[in-house]
Amino acid sequence: NIPLEIVWALSAYLYVLEKRNNVGGNPLGQLYANVLALEDDLTTMEKILTCPLPVIYALHLRHAVWIYLLFMPLQLLPTYGPWLTVLGTTLAAFFFLGFIAAGEEIEQPFGYDDNDLDLDLFVEEIIAKELQEIKEHLPPDVAE
Repeated sequence: NIPLEIVWALSAYLYVLEKRNNVGGNPLGQLYANVLALEDDLTTMEKILTCPLPVIYALHLRHAVWIYLLFMPLQLLPTYGPWLTVLGTTLAAFFFLGFIAAGEEIEQPFGYDDNDLDLDLFVEEIIAKELQEIKEHLPPDVAE
């Protein structure tokens, strides 16, 4: 796992800095806090990746919206007449079904569908340069 290797390399580098007394006190504490925040963000992204919405939740939400939309004209017809009832029900169906479709699209943001985040581009253009820089400047051995 490349992100965990990056966190490990950063932690090892901070350990070397601490042993050599190059950085101490508050700056070193801030650096450790930033590495910890990076690790926390990594675990959050892993949770998003591996924890989809339960199928029963999505089905229940879809059924509830359809039942609402089916009974909505019965409530609107006596008050607003047939034309406004059709218009109101159509607009409500457009919005509610659109929200359901949007929720299904953003449920798994990491992948290769059209609406997923383009992580390959992100890795190739941004992270590859950073990884190369980290590899070129690995922390020296503490014994030196």
